[in-house]
Amino acid sequence: MSRPLRQFPLDLGYARQHFQEAVTDAVEHVLADAERRAVRNASGAVLQRRTGRLARSIFHTVDTTGSRITGTLGAGKGGVPYARIHEIGGVIEGRPWLVFQLPDGGWRKVRRVRIPKRPYLQPALEDALDQLDDALAAELRPLLSLDVR
Repeated sequence: MSRPLRQFPLDLGYARQHFQEAVTDAVEHVLADAERRAVRNASGAVLQRRTGRLARSIFHTVDTTGSRITGTLGAGKGGVPYARIHEIGGVIEGRPWLVFQLPDGGWRKVRRVRIPKRPYLQPALEDALDQLDDALAAELRPLLSLDVR
């Protein structure tokens, strides 16, 4: 669509006014995709799915404060305390013992368990961030499609 040159300042004002909203929408789109990927990772791609609580605890948020846009991808919502240790790994120590049921129905009593690092959030976010350029372009294109004659 072509516009006369006298329309240019108005177009720039409109673009400036809606720029943050467009960037926020692009970040929301990318984080929603990252959340879907993380749920897939927590449902069998990286971690074995048992109850599905971990996958259901995955969330994303987008917050705008002033001119700053902050996005978060996280897990553990709704009381899933093991969400973080699966992502970063670590050692769980009992006080004095950890008791858990084995897949064969037996029970085990130990003083500590080492949980290996099995990231499911970080790879999902990295893969989704590859699409940020395209998402930003799609959101900003209507604001920046100025044609001067």
